[in-house]
Amino acid sequence: MINTIKQVTDVVASTLQKKIYMNKIIDEKSFYTITKENGLIPLIYEGLDHHLISDNLLKRLSKHYLNYIAHDLQMLDSIDTLQQILNKNKIKHIFLKGSLLKSIYPKSYYRGMGDIDILIEANELEKVHTIFKSLNIELLHQSSAHDVFLMHKSINIEIHPKLYKNFNKNYAFLIEHPWDYAKQEAEYTYKFTHEFTIIYLLYHLAKHLDSSGIGLRSILDIGIYINYHINDINKNTLKDLLDKTTLTKFFSNIVYLNKFCFKISNLNSFIYFPLLTQIEYDEIILYFSISGIHGTGHKHNKFENRLASNSNKKRTKLCLLFNILFPKFKDMKEMYPALKKAPLLLPMFWKYRWIKLIFKKTRSTFKKTKQLLFKTNKNSINKIKTIHDKIGL
Repeated sequence: MINTIKQVTDVVASTLQKKIYMNKIIDEKSFYTITKENGLIPLIYEGLDHHLISDNLLKRLSKHYLNYIAHDLQMLDSIDTLQQILNKNKIKHIFLKGSLLKSIYPKSYYRGMGDIDILIEANELEKVHTIFKSLNIELLHQSSAHDVFLMHKSINIEIHPKLYKNFNKNYAFLIEHPWDYAKQEAEYTYKFTHEFTIIYLLYHLAKHLDSSGIGLRSILDIGIYINYHINDINKNTLKDLLDKTTLTKFFSNIVYLNKFCFKISNLNSFIYFPLLTQIEYDEIILYFSISGIHGTGHKHNKFENRLASNSNKKRTKLCLLFNILFPKFKDMKEMYPALKKAPLLLPMFWKYRWIKLIFKKTRSTFKKTKQLLFKTNKNSINKIKTIHDKIGL
């Protein structure tokens, strides 16, 4: 498996260097699975010698490659539309994650994305709801973290009134005040400083490792961002923020993985912590690869991450299931705003939520329940705990 993963990362490195990978793929089935689950198909497709792979692999890659390009055009158009809407209505906003990263990859379709994430000021959320409703941008659901809307019947928009999710207090003091690190780009469009952007990307990776998992493309995002802005990043400021958030070790390991996996070579000055052994890095790379983007790899069990995370160290499977079945009131009232005026209705809304999960998301609900109760493995959970400790989380 490690040899196949190395071939995947070597092909990506070739594409980034505008070269063609000239070796034959050892295991095409595993190669395709890793490529797809880690969000790397456009980079792989353009880096392979198509004469050295089977027609079947070429056909599969080609189909997804064209879909990436088509989806990219749709996303770019939607981002532009949303920017115009928010600027016209004088709402300060920051495009997050994929929307930002697309613009710095060598080609925008190299960086796929599922949702358009936008940060606004909390007091503007109600105004955004009113504007979107007038434009037939449909509200799908609400939560304490973000409200999700649907545009053009296919584009999900996540509007964030805040960035911080309460899973690690070390990040709170910084991530709770993101506008302190924002600068005006044009009209009401803002961007974070480069140093804070790196902290936020790391925080986002840590959050996904806490709850689900990350894939190789998420690692590459950090390397691409640093490499693109390498002359504009204040290293002293960055180091200070990393130390304050206890992310220095994690950052250094992510930087090294970009050097080792994707051959982004000019990153030495961003490694602030002693490195691990190559055997340990092989173990980490394998874990990230199997995890896939947002922990969606077919061999990955997200619940093992949750049980391995700091917040769940002393919790059993049944405790975790109870928390899923009975979310806290503060989370439920964001999902169901009626609870803000009538908190006594909480038990009724729990039941309503169960009915939705059982009858509207039947397959997904039973699959997740089976994963949690019958497919979580104690050895795997302990292994994940060890990996998180090694990488600095």
